[in-house]
Amino acid sequence: MVNDFVIEVPELNDYFPQEYLIQYWKENEHLPKDDDPEWAPYGMEGIKFTTSPIFDVINKRILKKEMFGWFVKKISNLSMRVHIDFERDAALILPVGEQDCTIRYLNDSNILYEHTYSVPTILNAQIPHAAFNQKIGRKFIQISLYFNNNNWNDIIKQRIVN
Repeated sequence: MVNDFVIEVPELNDYFPQEYLIQYWKENEHLPKDDDPEWAPYGMEGIKFTTSPIFDVINKRILKKEMFGWFVKKISNLSMRVHIDFERDAALILPVGEQDCTIRYLNDSNILYEHTYSVPTILNAQIPHAAFNQKIGRKFIQISLYFNNNNWNDIIKQRIVN
């Protein structure tokens, strides 16, 4: 699936199958959580990282800024609010474990597009989006991406994985 909202990257499953992601999560979940209050309204908590084997397979030639990532835990009984990501062009989401999460892109209250995660996915972070009514706990790895050319039509034509 490639469109104005998401780019699915199923080839990342070849590098990082679920067994790997679950183990990677377990090995790092003891690290200190980010205490930035920006997480709270989104019903999430995160652990930031600046190095990762995941970074090694991303095509860095198309990026203008270093990647960084988060081990993100979505807290049960809280829903994410509609937002546009600050600064970054996109987010690579790697679900950890079983997932039943749908992200929605909106224009005011109109749903423009819905996407349910089934494989690693790059989200267009510059269009209002949220995961509504997802009052379940879930875990995912999120990588911030900053493209040299942040025109989404050009991004979808580029090779994401080395």
